[in-house]
Amino acid sequence: IAPDLAHQIYRIVQEATTNAVRHGRCRRVRVALAARGGWLRLTVDNDGAPLADGAAGDGIGLRSMRYRAAAHGGRVELANGRRGVRLE
Repeated sequence: IAPDLAHQIYRIVQEATTNAVRHGRCRRVRVALAARGGWLRLTVDNDGAPLADGAAGDGIGLRSMRYRAAAHGGRVELANGRRGVRLE
């Protein structure tokens, strides 16, 4: 992985885990990074509270994660589970 991409991944994980603890009051966060077919897939799951309707707005943290991913041709998706939130 190129150093700049590694740095951006680190910052996305940092922001996602901070948000999970601060807003979702989670106790566990699972981070997975997989490479397949020339693509990287970063998944950050947590066991905290799901996002409330409309809560996945356009806050600065989410904008930052989206910007960092887009700078390398990626995107950020959020999904509510029964417990917690998944970021991919």
